[in-house]
Amino acid sequence: MKIRAILSIAAVLVVVVTMALGVYGAYAIRSLNVLINTIYDKALMTSTFSQSARANWSKLDRAMAGGAPRARLDALEREFLSDLDVVAASLEP
Repeated sequence: MKIRAILSIAAVLVVVVTMALGVYGAYAIRSLNVLINTIYDKALMTSTFSQSARANWSKLDRAMAGGAPRARLDALEREFLSDLDVVAASLEP
């Protein structure tokens, strides 16, 4: 086999291997993107907003016990319910 043919085959192999690594890299990035979105949208958002809902519930409870004005109670209730809405949306499949 001539040196020219060997070099041509080697160049083609390098191109094929490079293309295969590019395809694998794209697949790996897509897989990580799905994983990161799942972690952020599901676990982190649910945890953060459930803690916020718990804190808002405590504020609402104290305000009710302390005889706060109705406008303040309505605002606290809206905050609490909006946090619960985000938690419920994060838990849906």
